[in-house]
Amino acid sequence: MPESAPPQAHALDDFIPGTPHTGWYDTLDPSYRMRSGFECYHFFVVGRVFAMLYSETASETSSIDPNDDAYTVVRLGGRAYTNIRRFVVVEVRKGFVYAYAIGTYGRRGVNKPGCDPADHAIVYFTGTNPSTCYLPGEVDHGMDKDPIEVSPAEPDLELRRESRIRLDKRYPIEKNVKVKDIGRVRPDHLTTLLSY
Repeated sequence: MPESAPPQAHALDDFIPGTPHTGWYDTLDPSYRMRSGFECYHFFVVGRVFAMLYSETASETSSIDPNDDAYTVVRLGGRAYTNIRRFVVVEVRKGFVYAYAIGTYGRRGVNKPGCDPADHAIVYFTGTNPSTCYLPGEVDHGMDKDPIEVSPAEPDLELRRESRIRLDKRYPIEKNVKVKDIGRVRPDHLTTLLSY
């Protein structure tokens, strides 16, 4: 059995607690759950922000750290990358939604090489001053869209200041997956988001 993490580790950002009884891999906490029936109909609406365990094919050019368990070898020798991702619903369809991804790009915002600032907008929680979310150089590189405000589902949720909505790529997300409620785009910001 591995040793317990030292007490100071619990204060680290993104620390995932575990116990010897759960084995080598953590499981999703109970706040990630599937919505069905009436609840599904009311959960998956335009403007809903949610988090989910998301897997995608790993790039053939990505250098993989052998100690990074986010990468998995899958069937036929392929590689998959899995992490928790946040999304905002922009269109509802039967059985699935289209959503834009929210990411921090390794806490670099749109300063990440290859990122087009014009295709992104800041996303922030109610009670945060959006002007504090800009990173040095982002506006100079062409990030000119108005920030999008989200009302959090729970008062203790956090959204990193580097969080950005990518507006040029829609993801189809099935409604029958485990998701965590993060919040909803404020109604007066929803028209702005959809216009982008």
